[in-house]
Amino acid sequence: MPFPYIDDLMLNLNDSERKSILNHYSIIDSSDNLLICKYIQNIANPNSGDLNVNRMLKSRAFNQITDILTSDYHIQNKGNFSPHDQTLLRLKKKILLARVISKTLNQNRTGPFKIFLNSIIAEAKKNEVYEVLLEGLLLKKYVFALKEGANQFMKIDQEISFYEMCQKRSYFANDCYFKIIINNNLMKFNNNKAFHKYILRAIRQLKEDYQTYKSQQINYYLHIILMFYFEKQKKYTISAKYCKTLYSIVKNSPVVYREERLGNVLINLSQYKTFTENFNEASKYAKEAQKHYIENSNNYLLSKDQEFHIYFYHKKYEKATVCLNELLKHKLIDSGQFTGAKYIYYKSSLLFAQKQYKQSYTLLNKSLEIEKEKSRWNISLRIMNIMLCIELGKIDEASRLLETLRKYVQRHEKNSEIKHRDIMIVKLLRELEKDGFTYKKENKTIPKMLKDLSIKGKPTSWEHYSPELIPFHEWMGNKA
Repeated sequence: MPFPYIDDLMLNLNDSERKSILNHYSIIDSSDNLLICKYIQNIANPNSGDLNVNRMLKSRAFNQITDILTSDYHIQNKGNFSPHDQTLLRLKKKILLARVISKTLNQNRTGPFKIFLNSIIAEAKKNEVYEVLLEGLLLKKYVFALKEGANQFMKIDQEISFYEMCQKRSYFANDCYFKIIINNNLMKFNNNKAFHKYILRAIRQLKEDYQTYKSQQINYYLHIILMFYFEKQKKYTISAKYCKTLYSIVKNSPVVYREERLGNVLINLSQYKTFTENFNEASKYAKEAQKHYIENSNNYLLSKDQEFHIYFYHKKYEKATVCLNELLKHKLIDSGQFTGAKYIYYKSSLLFAQKQYKQSYTLLNKSLEIEKEKSRWNISLRIMNIMLCIELGKIDEASRLLETLRKYVQRHEKNSEIKHRDIMIVKLLRELEKDGFTYKKENKTIPKMLKDLSIKGKPTSWEHYSPELIPFHEWMGNKA
């Protein structure tokens, strides 16, 4: 009996699913329906107490709820699913109906049924819904081709073979995307060279597949991987070119179109423009991306975070402040103390950039939640704290913090989160400490290290969108 699973089902419903179910039960006014409505509302609220809902009613409710969630009312309701997902689910329902009808076909019904089946096949081809397409072709092959002769049978058989390969190659493209872009330890590579070779092989194969099968899904993943390939080589202008092509592919193809995908493409484009320091275009694309995201979503929050960084790099501090205030008010920052602490760190950095060192120092020590993160956030916060102590003349405090940082870096030096840049900054600060954190020309070591920190494209280089909001080498250069 399915009823024991209804509690788990109801607890995991989103708002639109719960709304569809409650709407269904509210149409017919009956004591059973009223009880089920209360049960649905109560299970979402742990403090509301238990309701006495009997075994039979729970079992019936489970079956009804699964029917509601697969109904056209829910599937076609705008906002619940993307247009392509709606098409996919609708076609799956149609092919199920076709299979049911095929079991009771008589001579008088074959004509209309064939028209219905052909319409499913045509729509599935157009939208690259291969599982429905193949099932439709198989049904057509066995219901009609045997009656129409060997030629028709072979023709459909060849079509099935072609679309089976289409499906296989589109799965391969999707796998490449996960292995290369998402990765997450799906594949282990001995070194960057091996990874580089794998990407090149994947690109060559996907190009061949697209030429053969003309699949928009393959073309979509191909362009993401091309974009990523040139990004890894820091060829951001070429990445931006592929990014713009990708935007056109997503926008103009019903097969791959998703609002969220358009937003993701624009966010990538915004990043590439930031890397080439075209900040006006970068901020434009970041704001454009936000139009494609639900406001109360992680993606919206990330795009707004990116917009803040762009204004900060461009030294448009008023706009950065407006952006940061919106981030601090966002509902999702309540989901974790780290996020809130990170934005306080941003605010402290804004004050530092505007030479309001005392206010920055006071605020920075409120963002200590970042210190619990064994990552570069921790390192960056510690370095900035030392920089502030130097600016405020707290020399003894700067020395104490530097020694703590030195020990921390030494302990975690083999951790991939500790960068060559972090190690060099610590070394430079220790050199500076020898003269009471005052830059003196007699110390020849500092200019050399400062030069290494300033050069682009090296392991010691500063990076955009890193936790190091105030580039250490710029601050040190101004001190010098």
